[in-house]
Amino acid sequence: MKIRLNIFVLICGMLLSSCFDDKGNYDYKIPATQILEIDLGQTGTFQAVMGESIKIYPKLTYSNEQDTNRFDFEWRMSGELYSTDRELEYFGKAIGSEWGIFSVIDRETGMRKDKQFVIAVSSIFSNGWTILTKDGNQSQISMVISKYVNGAYEYTPYRDVFYNNGEEMGSDPVKLENHTPEILVIQHGGRGAVELSGNTLSPVVFLEDEFLNGQVPENFVPIDAYYNTNVNILLSQDGQLYMRYSGVANHVAPYNNEPMNMNIGGKSSHVSRLIKPRAGFWPDQILVHDSKNNRLLCLATNSYVTGGSFQDIPDGDYNYPTPYTKLSDMGTMELVYATGTMPGAGGMGYFMVLKDPQAQTYYCQRFNITQNAATDVFTLTATQARVGFERGDAVLTEKSQFVYFPTNGYVLFTAGAANDQLYFYNSTAPLIAAKLVKGFEGIEIKALRIENLISVSKVGLGLGNGDFVLIDVPYNFHTNVVYNELCRFNFGEIADVCHKPNYFQ
Repeated sequence: MKIRLNIFVLICGMLLSSCFDDKGNYDYKIPATQILEIDLGQTGTFQAVMGESIKIYPKLTYSNEQDTNRFDFEWRMSGELYSTDRELEYFGKAIGSEWGIFSVIDRETGMRKDKQFVIAVSSIFSNGWTILTKDGNQSQISMVISKYVNGAYEYTPYRDVFYNNGEEMGSDPVKLENHTPEILVIQHGGRGAVELSGNTLSPVVFLEDEFLNGQVPENFVPIDAYYNTNVNILLSQDGQLYMRYSGVANHVAPYNNEPMNMNIGGKSSHVSRLIKPRAGFWPDQILVHDSKNNRLLCLATNSYVTGGSFQDIPDGDYNYPTPYTKLSDMGTMELVYATGTMPGAGGMGYFMVLKDPQAQTYYCQRFNITQNAATDVFTLTATQARVGFERGDAVLTEKSQFVYFPTNGYVLFTAGAANDQLYFYNSTAPLIAAKLVKGFEGIEIKALRIENLISVSKVGLGLGNGDFVLIDVPYNFHTNVVYNELCRFNFGEIADVCHKPNYFQ
């Protein structure tokens, strides 16, 4: 036992001696220069457009700025080596987001410092103005895209951008209707109306395939549509409405192929107009004009069971200001224009233009409709009397089109015997006559639309000579009514134009 103990002590002594004699077997190399920080210039997410390139210029902070040539660089996208340059030039191949890592590597020590980032690639068509045209009788989609370059916007036209493996989109184009995240092209030829992707402008589904059991209603000819967070509604040329619940996802539920119940107050109805809220607002209501009885009806859209229920305007014993045209029975008055304006007090404000056909006189009036979400009971508020549409009598025609600016009450409208004049009217100062903005010298204004944004500043026009014209209408336009044309491109025979903003994506 004593011999074993002596051997153990001897071995331990030898090991200790070896450790003390080691003069540098483990000589770790501390780099003279280190990367202290990698700054990519943003929070880590970069925006790119499909089909175009972007560059990322990293800012590197070294511990010794005089010793920076010893470093290599790697850019990896989705785990694969993409570039070894100091700056990254990235080409957007496909729509979507791609993760990346930028690495700075010390060649002498192998040490590396990493920085993660994301590049989000969107379509070049995700934001801009959409133009629906007719070539022969074939429908075509084109776009005007803006880009901010060196302190100013540049506008570029993209013609006939619909793609469906060589197939035509359809024929007899009528109207465009933007909604999240698609755009409905209403056309009456070919396979009829079609939903296009807001990113690629390729077909998502044709409307004829969207009805229950694939059965399109008899005599169904779409002329307008409305989309909100709960329901989608189609207006047919025969005055019928067709609905589907949309609260889950797009195209999950089909449209009912039976029209909505339109027997309100013991009277059958014929809907001629959808009175929609402005872009950016999705209240649980929409108004419609029943031309058969010349009245407005309320439609509650917050029921996932029925998808909507019609009610009379609640003005049976309402004490209107004087003078005012009663909304549930407008008598001989003709509805010229109506739109939702701004939400307020739990409801939606509305603005309308009326015409007395006997006196050939035009009027404006406002009202507000609130809705109890629990009971679907509507309440009417009208505090301002009807006022004359100053100068409207002299210039408005049956072809006149209107757009309303929700944030400041501006109204732009077309006028003149040839519908070739653009006028401005400030509805918040109704006693001031409408002013001529621009005359187009006999060229008819075929389409008039404003930006689909809450803060509107631009208006798109489609002219009878095929020109698309974009104009600027700043917030203080009423103090200086000056025509300011931003761009003009010719696309052929224009059926409609509309704006497609980024938030649709």
